[in-house]
Amino acid sequence: MAGDQCPTAKSPRFLAGARPDTVFVKTHTLLTIIEGVATITPEATAGAIYVLRNPFDVAASFAHHYGLSVDEGVRALCFSGLRIEPKAGHVPQFVADWTSHVESWIRTPGLSRLTLRYEDMLSSPQGSFARVLEFLNLPKDRERLKRAIRHSSFRVLAEQERKKGFVERSRNADRFFRKGGAGGFRQELSEEQVAMLIERHRPMLRATLSR
Repeated sequence: MAGDQCPTAKSPRFLAGARPDTVFVKTHTLLTIIEGVATITPEATAGAIYVLRNPFDVAASFAHHYGLSVDEGVRALCFSGLRIEPKAGHVPQFVADWTSHVESWIRTPGLSRLTLRYEDMLSSPQGSFARVLEFLNLPKDRERLKRAIRHSSFRVLAEQERKKGFVERSRNADRFFRKGGAGGFRQELSEEQVAMLIERHRPMLRATLSR
C-alpha cells in the first residue's frame, strides 16, 4: 500500500511526534497488528478512553450511518473481518466483530485506559466526565464541567449539525446525530436479531454490561 492507505502512514508513533504537546486521536479501530504494524502502540500512547456501547444499539446506529438494513448492521457486528473503508486522506479502520473490538481495548496489557459505558454517560454525565478529568489529571471545576456537558449534549450537537453540517456524517445517512439515546434498539431490532447478537456475544455481554 502507498500514501495514506499504508498502515504506517498515521501510526501512533507518527501521531505522537507530530506536535510537542499532547495529541488527542479519535479512532474506531480495534487494537491489533495489521501487516506487522500495531494500530495502537501502548508505549507511544499516554492513555486511552474507551467508550463501550451495547451491541444492540450499535447495530441500529451502524446500519443507519452506512445506509444498511438493520439485518446487515446486526450481521456486521458479528463479522470478524469488518473494516471501515477510508475517505480521502484517511486510513482504513479495522473494526472486527463487537466482542473482538471490546476485548482488544479492555484486556490488552500495558495500556493505561479508562473505560466508560455509553449508557452510564447518558444517565450520569457529571460522574462520567468527572472520571475523565481525573484520568487526564485535569483540575476539577464544577462550573466548567457543567458547561462542557451542556455544550456537548446531543441536543446542542444535533442543532450544530443542522446549521453547519458535520464532517463525519456518512454520505449514506441524512444526519450523524440521529437519536443519541439508549435502548432504542427495542423499536428497531427484531427478537431474532437481538437473539443473534446475544448468542454471538454472550460472554462479553455478561462481562461488560451486567455490572
